[in-house]
Amino acid sequence: MFQIDKDDKVLQGFETLLLIGPDEPNFWEKFKNSNEYSHIKKDPLDHWSKNKINALAKKFGAKPFFPFQDNPALPFYSWALRSRRMWASPIKLLVHDTRGLMVSFRGALAFKQKLNGDLINAKSSPKPCNSCTAPCLVSCPVGALTEEKYDVEKCQTHIKNYVDSPCKQGCLARRSCPIGKDFRQKKQSSFHMQAFVR
Repeated sequence: MFQIDKDDKVLQGFETLLLIGPDEPNFWEKFKNSNEYSHIKKDPLDHWSKNKINALAKKFGAKPFFPFQDNPALPFYSWALRSRRMWASPIKLLVHDTRGLMVSFRGALAFKQKLNGDLINAKSSPKPCNSCTAPCLVSCPVGALTEEKYDVEKCQTHIKNYVDSPCKQGCLARRSCPIGKDFRQKKQSSFHMQAFVR
């Protein structure tokens, strides 16, 4: 959560942005029991997220935003950096103070009023990478994640072509982070990886 700057063009007219991520590991069981998971073939998680977050937006009088929407594509990465709870990791993926490299977002709510509370007023947490040996830099079997860039094509090609790749059960670089690596179930990670290679 953060207070919106006056010059933030996408969020003009709003005062506070609340980023929404899954409550793992509880999230996965709730999604698996949903109508979207059972009946929607294309992007069921996006449909589920929209339904849940749109309902919250209506309840609290907020405007919803989604990381998977286009026109315009939204800067969730830079928004996350403004929260003082997330940073760029050595491999440039976001890292969270308690979720590590497993941090992700399903949406955000923009409020027209300034919200106060612990999330806004809390001091910035220390960046977890400062005291870490950075196993994320050496965990990718094909070197797709480096300090310079994330080679998406190399990553996808490896997962598609290497039948027994452990990457199919979740990104090894993400799982190497000592913070939060046990939050996400392997079945959930497999679901995300299948969507990623499609």
